[in-house]
Amino acid sequence: IDDLGLFLTAFYHYVNESGDVSLLRKWEKEIRVIGNAIIHNITEKGIIRRDSGPWEHHLPGKEFMWASGTCARGLQLISELQKKNGMEYETFEKGAARLSDGIIKNCLIENKYIKGNATEKSPSDHHYFDAATFELFAGGLFTDKKLFFSHMLEYNKHNRAVGDASRGYIRFKSDDSYENQEWPFAGLRVAVAQKKLGSITEAKKLIDRITLFASRNHNLIPEILSNDLGLYKGAIPMVGYGSGAYILAVLEYYKK
Repeated sequence: IDDLGLFLTAFYHYVNESGDVSLLRKWEKEIRVIGNAIIHNITEKGIIRRDSGPWEHHLPGKEFMWASGTCARGLQLISELQKKNGMEYETFEKGAARLSDGIIKNCLIENKYIKGNATEKSPSDHHYFDAATFELFAGGLFTDKKLFFSHMLEYNKHNRAVGDASRGYIRFKSDDSYENQEWPFAGLRVAVAQKKLGSITEAKKLIDRITLFASRNHNLIPEILSNDLGLYKGAIPMVGYGSGAYILAVLEYYKK
């Protein structure tokens, strides 16, 4: 279900940057079908129903904040575009607000950080501290700097690779070697969030880390950097979640 929100976000950025409003009008019906599909998957809790989430989890899944966050941001952006161009926008604007409120109501813990999903209750649960929550800030849904700072302060205790402040971030703290090793994608999304809401210095460190590795490995970015020796593992190269994420981080960092 997150794909629906990600598509609307991409569509917004294309139209906003290109000025091609004719595309928005041409595909208005289809955009409404996609946006309404999101709204029909919002539960009484005000969040997206249980699904497989961002990273290949099997159904019935959990109520991942990644899905609610990406869908909220997609609705939010597309409603701004519709409003700007004199189109009906209130439906999607209300849907985005409902999801944003639902995330806070269900997953904001002690006003300090956002847990990974609404299904699990204990900090010891597998997917409780989920690196995908970084997207709530990197994607622009939440812009509260105080919340971002406290969120990262907590997540640095659980999701920093081998607990090393010079390393990037893992997916989940678990016994699974795939989940529990450094993901360049996660660190690069943190870099984007840091540039927007946190420390420019910290953002640069995370970008430079991947730049250095890539410069010594034929300019390729991998899926995983191993915890022991920082070896390339997983898909090599990792395209969207590797070089694509890197380009987005660099663009955000150097944006005037």
